[in-house]
Amino acid sequence: MVRQRLARSLASSLHGIPRSTNDVDVVAELPPAAVAAFVTCIGDGYYADEAKIQRAFTGGSTCNLIWLQTMMKVDLCPPRFAFDHDAMQRLQRSVLTDGGSDRLDMFVASPEDTILSKLFWFRQGREVSERQLRDVRGILDARASSLDQAYMRRWAVSAGISDLLDRVLVEANHTADSNP
Repeated sequence: MVRQRLARSLASSLHGIPRSTNDVDVVAELPPAAVAAFVTCIGDGYYADEAKIQRAFTGGSTCNLIWLQTMMKVDLCPPRFAFDHDAMQRLQRSVLTDGGSDRLDMFVASPEDTILSKLFWFRQGREVSERQLRDVRGILDARASSLDQAYMRRWAVSAGISDLLDRVLVEANHTADSNP
């Protein structure tokens, strides 16, 4: 069974402030034995190099798919961080529509997991990507009252990003004291 969730920029757009993105990030639990079936399942609508996907999921790295209809790049990666496994249990169903009858059902990372991921990537990127912080602030502004701060704090400590989480919560004035 392949489990997947939309993550990072698309997830932050759905939970916070919409913005354009150059790619779609998908975290997937894709056992190496299931790669061939996955490539067959997505079919001719995607450029997918089975050998590269196999290497990526065996080695814990990212690979790319190309959605040929739009030439949109899809970054496909295995769960790499400790909280990714918890995040797979916290998926949220979402539906995208074109305003008409076309709809796309998908699973999206929770707002909390998106915040954690964005802060982790901000730290990994030497804390220079203001875009990551802007996405986090957008989620905080849109979802402050419904966020599970205890969950975020637990994983932020584990991931070594608790200072970043505290900073964005204070900046957004969404501390635990003001958010019952």
